[in-house]
Amino acid sequence: MAEPGKKKTALAIDENRISFALLFLLIAIGASYGLWQIVQPLMVQSAQQEDQVSRRQLADDFSNDRQYEEAVLLYEEILGDDPLNGYVTAKLALTYENMMRNLSGKERKIYDETENSIDLPSDELEQLDKDINVHLLKAIDQYAKLKDHLRFRAWGTGRQILLYAIKAERDDDEQYAQKAIRIARDSLEGNYGWPRIFSSQEAQYLMKYPEFRKLSEMYPPPPRIF
Repeated sequence: MAEPGKKKTALAIDENRISFALLFLLIAIGASYGLWQIVQPLMVQSAQQEDQVSRRQLADDFSNDRQYEEAVLLYEEILGDDPLNGYVTAKLALTYENMMRNLSGKERKIYDETENSIDLPSDELEQLDKDINVHLLKAIDQYAKLKDHLRFRAWGTGRQILLYAIKAERDDDEQYAQKAIRIARDSLEGNYGWPRIFSSQEAQYLMKYPEFRKLSEMYPPPPRIF
């Protein structure tokens, strides 16, 4: 009979093997945890990006369908999470501008359909004027933010100039005309201008100012390709 401790049975435990197995298991768990620490934020970020794209597409659909109020709410919500998003800022600005233009169309229709000033609905026109002004100034404010986004800088600056021209003409207020002219000059001198503004019908109001006419001569719009 073998002496105790001299020979291992089939069920005997090899302590060295157990220690190695436990060490390997701990390393595997640690590696897995470390990998999860790296991957988990990326998964969250990816999910957030997918959600943002989904919300942005929905907002674009609302805007395209002229459901402007719904579009504005979504764009502002997205910007609350991502305030430096140039695309959404541009779309929000354009939506405010479209809201303004939609109300301006209603305003013109009232004037066109009214035979004399006595029949003009003064209360309705007063409210329209207020709403037009609110949306116009909000659009200008958003377009101004695009100065920090190279992709939308020239376009946003051009839209801003045109809206200031509209505001100047509506209010017969020279301060807005001067703002438009200053922005046009600075943008053109900074090589991010939009020379096509000079051929815009809305910018023609500014042509009565010598400096704007001079700019139009110095920076003529490029020829259109048909």
